[in-house]
Amino acid sequence: MSAAMSATAATPARAQRWHLSRAFVTHVWVLVVAAIAWEAGARSAGVFWFPPLTTILEHAQQLWFSGPASSLWVTPGFVTDVLSWRLLKQALCVLALVIGGFVFAHQLHLEPGTIALSGAALLLLLDNWPRDAEAQTHNVHESFGEVEWVTIFFFIGLFAIVAGVEHAGLLRLMADQLAAWTGGDLAVAAVAILWVSAILSAIIDNIPFVATMIPVVQGMAPAFGGEEQIMPLWWALSLGACLGGNGTLIGASANLTVAGIAERAGVPFRFVPFMLLAFPMMLMSIAISTVYMYMVFL
Repeated sequence: MSAAMSATAATPARAQRWHLSRAFVTHVWVLVVAAIAWEAGARSAGVFWFPPLTTILEHAQQLWFSGPASSLWVTPGFVTDVLSWRLLKQALCVLALVIGGFVFAHQLHLEPGTIALSGAALLLLLDNWPRDAEAQTHNVHESFGEVEWVTIFFFIGLFAIVAGVEHAGLLRLMADQLAAWTGGDLAVAAVAILWVSAILSAIIDNIPFVATMIPVVQGMAPAFGGEEQIMPLWWALSLGACLGGNGTLIGASANLTVAGIAERAGVPFRFVPFMLLAFPMMLMSIAISTVYMYMVFL
């Protein structure tokens, strides 16, 4: 009898270990497929601003890790390009303060923008404190010159347009229509949210769309049996909104920031050429996410 009880108790533990192992293998498989897709897509595209992963690793190895064995293969370029210990320690301390400010923003009655700008000002002050007046002036001018002002003002205009669309009720209308189309089927709802979130996040900013979709997804909980049952919908919204921004140049702030930096370096790339290459890759990543959703959640 005791042996039977031990076997019964061991069964849930064995099932849990099997579930964790299966989840780990699934995650690794998705990463491998994504890396292969990136490599194949980059090699077929043949453009300099979309390099294969192997090329990136090869250049990084030659630039930073091709030194002698006595220095652990680290080159002097790694120290000058990557490591500035004093600034690194200052930046990490300020970053910790900024993250703490984000966590306690509600209690401090501060907006995230105020916290972020305060952190930037503090880091600029710490970096310039030990310098003489002339060096401070030069460093401040250089720091402000590195700011992507064109990108910042573009986002100001983009957010103003998206806010107008949101206040007009268009995003809410699309979200409600999406909820009506699912027909009470969890799998259909998850796939629909995944793909619609991806497409819309490539066209408009994903923050107001996600903010609009949160109460819609929460409202679906009773129809599917409670909050725990709609976990696939949250994952679908997260994956779609995050990966969908990769489809166009305006879909994510990182895209525009890199475009601005590249243009200042004399290597511009425009909206349509970027979209013709990035949008199919985004669709491929959403297709992989769909398979992942079915394997893990549905």
